[in-house]
Formats: sequence, structure tokens, C-alpha cells
Amino acid sequence: MGTPDTQSKPGDLKILVLKVGRLPVALISGSCVFAALAVLSDLSIPTMALHSLPIVLVTMAAFVLNDLYDAPKDRLAGADKPVARGQVSLLATRFFAVGLMAGAVAVAALLRQGYSLYVVVAALIAVWLYSPTSRRIPVAKGLAAAVLCCVPLAYASAVTSVRFPPALYLLLITFMVGRELLLDVLDLPGDLKAGIRTLAAYLGPAPSRFAGWSLMAASLVALAARTDGTARYLFVAALVSLGAAGAICRRDESKGLRWSRLTLLLGVLAIPFSV
Repeated sequence: MGTPDTQSKPGDLKILVLKVGRLPVALISGSCVFAALAVLSDLSIPTMALHSLPIVLVTMAAFVLNDLYDAPKDRLAGADKPVARGQVSLLATRFFAVGLMAGAVAVAALLRQGYSLYVVVAALIAVWLYSPTSRRIPVAKGLAAAVLCCVPLAYASAVTSVRFPPALYLLLITFMVGRELLLDVLDLPGDLKAGIRTLAAYLGPAPSRFAGWSLMAASLVALAARTDGTARYLFVAALVSLGAAGAICRRDESKGLRWSRLTLLLGVLAIPFSV
């Protein structure tokens, strides 16, 4: 029969895909690749969609591996996460993580163009190391996550042979560092219970919120200022979306940060038009 930790349940796959792998969030990474290929290449739509798939799978694998590694901490903190709450079996979650990683490599190898396969393999190694490294150096957690968010651009660059300006990477990292800082504020009570001191613990909640929102806004302003045409319109739309997310956060911080995913989506869609 198995134990609660290992026995698979009928609803495992749906929970794993949507709540553990966070497919809706992972699709933002995929949309970055798709948009870049649509603007910067002459590939067919099916081929662009296939090229987006490895990045979606890598992003999902990152979420799954992180939830597996953080399960003890999340249980202690009472976090509402399926792995920590036992809503999915550990065995099924591990198999799911392996399947995602294998799928990402297989699709990337099939479509291999330039150094695109190496980007996927390097990204998988990085997401494998992310959780233990973040636990050992929690103040660097936000920066590490922000750098990983550049993988879709690196992959698109490998496929198209178009180099994105370093400033775009830097400003994307700046935006993500700000967003990660806000997420750390949200997770601060649970992290402190587990003895984990992220940057938000050192700065304090109020200064962290100020720094987080300021970094996100400043990066979008800079991106809008250095671009024109479609890219500028999309970055301005992202700024408006960020303002809405901030207003929502005043009533419900968790919901406001979820809204900021739209801001991120608008931003990544704008990047290819800025090259």
C-alpha cells in the first residue's frame, strides 16, 4: 500500500503540474522565448512553440526541486504548499522532477541550434544547485533567482544568434531582485521560524518593501527610457500594471504580488522589440 509520503494519489498529476510545477508562471518564461523568436527569427509557429518548451520545463523543474528541498522548512512554517502538506506524494514529486528535466534535455537536443542545448543543461545544473546554495547563503537567494530568470533570453539568443544588450540583462535582474525581495517579506515569518535569515530579515519588512518596489519601478522606467516604439509602449504598460499591483498589495500583499506576474509578462514581451 505504501506510506503517505510515497503512495501516489489520483489527483497527483494535476496538483504537480499546476501547483507544484506552477505551469501558469512557467509559461511566462516560455512566452519570453516565443516572443523573441517571433520578432527575431523566421521560424514557423510550431517550431517556436517547441523551442519554448524546454524553458517551460526547466522553470517547472526549478519550482518542483525547490519545493522538495524546502518541504521540511515549509512544514515548520505551516506554508500552504502541496508537497509540505502531503497533498502529493514525495515519490511522485521526485519522478515528476526527473521527468521535467529529462524532457527539457530531450527537446533541446532534438531542436539543438547553436549552443541552445548547453544553455538548457547549464540552467538545469543551476536550478539543482539553487536551493542548497540559497539555504547556505540566504542573503543571496534573490540575486540567484534573478540571474536564473535570464535563462529564457540566453536560450533565445542561442537560437537566433542575436545578442541582447548587457543592459537588458542587468535591468531584468534588477526588476527580479526587487520582486524576490518582496516575496521574501511575504515568506519572512516562516523563514525566521526555520532559522533562515534572508535579506528581508536584515533590512526589515518596511525598508525591504520600499527597496523592492523602487527597484522594480526604476528598472521599468529605465527600460522605457532606453527604448522606443512597441517596446516603450509595453514597458509603460508594465509600469501601469506595477502600479495596480502596488495598489492591490495595500489590501492583500499576496494577491498584489501575484498580479505582478502580469507586469513581468509585459516586460518580457517588450524585450525582443527593444533589440
